[in-house]
Amino acid sequence: MDDYDGSIEDFLNKYHSNFKEHIPKKRVPREPSLLNLDNKPEIQFTGFNSVLKMDQIKTKDELIQIDKDNGYFVKK
Repeated sequence: MDDYDGSIEDFLNKYHSNFKEHIPKKRVPREPSLLNLDNKPEIQFTGFNSVLKMDQIKTKDELIQIDKDNGYFVKK
């Protein structure tokens, strides 16, 4: 940019002409079961494919049930 001699407007017009505007797709409303409507503390479990190879103590379903019983919102 140090060696650019044109005006800033020319530079911006050239820059903007190379890129299309990103228009996000409209999302559909989420299922109520996927929303934390009660504003509970949230938790999300990941990495269970690699843990299945190990000698794990609890399964993912057991952990989800424990957290739901203790008032957490489990994200999917």
